[in-house]
Amino acid sequence: MEEAYHDGKIFRRHWKKPSTVIQVVKMPSCPPPPKVCYVWAIPSFAKEVHVFARIVSMRLKPNMTAEFTQTIEKRILPILRKQKGFRDEITFVAPGGMEAVGISLWDSREQADAYNSGGYSEVLRELNKLVEGTPQVKTYDVANSIAHNIAARSAA
Repeated sequence: MEEAYHDGKIFRRHWKKPSTVIQVVKMPSCPPPPKVCYVWAIPSFAKEVHVFARIVSMRLKPNMTAEFTQTIEKRILPILRKQKGFRDEITFVAPGGMEAVGISLWDSREQADAYNSGGYSEVLRELNKLVEGTPQVKTYDVANSIAHNIAARSAA
């Protein structure tokens, strides 16, 4: 593990990718140990990133798991990929195949809202023959994600 100090904050490096050391300096502000502070290029995932999530829960009709996963892959993902601000979709199907959850990640709440009032109606039409009732949508700010390089926001 490497440590760096910047503006009184300690950055710890746990990842295995090599860092780019910009300079090695002795600084009185470095708490012991180390006696030398490493100043490296902090990767983008060490910075605060604002990402927004839509979580859609639905009840599948009986024996529709295979068709549901194919519809997600062939019909819904292409719709999502065309949306401005779309980052990723993760879909889960419960054991037994009666419940499913889709989590989509967006660059901003505004872009997710634009999708909700536009492209989402097309997604609902595709899902209509596969789900019972209306899918339930909840929205969240993403706090952490290793896969998407999102660091926790500082407490204000």
